[in-house]
Amino acid sequence: MPFVIVRTNAELTWAQESELAASMGRAMSHVPGKSEADLLLAIDSGQRLWLAGRDDVPAAYVDAALFGTENHLGYPEFSTAVARAFADVAGIDARNVFVQLSEIGAFSAGPAFFDRGLFT
Repeated sequence: MPFVIVRTNAELTWAQESELAASMGRAMSHVPGKSEADLLLAIDSGQRLWLAGRDDVPAAYVDAALFGTENHLGYPEFSTAVARAFADVAGIDARNVFVQLSEIGAFSAGPAFFDRGLFT
């Protein structure tokens, strides 16, 4: 299951957040075995972010945590799609969209527990 948390200093409307959510789902499909159907997404707009010492530069920080993707397949395509979505939907320069990709070794959802070590 992919978990994505977005923080941006842009003040987004509900319509923009909805479009970004749909775009994130499409972007996630670039990573083999991942899709919008599994995506848990949070969008925090209107956050205080400083870029290059300035708080008036539109920017976004995207923290994407994925389970079972050690080979990083599809990561470049995912990151590019995310940056384009922010440029198209929120008017944020794609160069100011920072994507952190991290591997999840284990997680649980309700009573289900998933451990990457069990699949190697």
